[in-house]
Amino acid sequence: MWKRRYSAGHEISVTLSDDAGGRAVTDAIPPVLATDAMPPLLVTDAIPPLLTALGKTDREVASALREDMIIARRGATTFRNPIVRYINRHLDIGGHMIIPIEGGVLTVVGEGTRQTIQIPDAVNTFLNRFHSGESPLLEQR
Repeated sequence: MWKRRYSAGHEISVTLSDDAGGRAVTDAIPPVLATDAMPPLLVTDAIPPLLTALGKTDREVASALREDMIIARRGATTFRNPIVRYINRHLDIGGHMIIPIEGGVLTVVGEGTRQTIQIPDAVNTFLNRFHSGESPLLEQR
């Protein structure tokens, strides 16, 4: 319980509690969690699940990108690529990405590091179709 006296002799008491309803102290140090000892995940570890969640088919990927209002340039391999734009919208990469027109890989370059990630098949199929002009609703004019 925290108490404060004012000059007029009035006293105000305040009880602090945590979410579990137990008593808390204003200068309490939070407990060390088991996850505190784990190294932080690399942002590139979040890319494969993000891309996999776009869909199981190229049509599902295109639909998900339309829903997210992604527009891009055909033939783009960096910032104007639809998948690069989607990743940038959802993750703070801290570098730049390159997706060659063919190859099925994404390379993330940042602060002296370079990591190549395999793109899911559905996303790769979508990209091939996008670059050949089969997704005009996603094309930036």
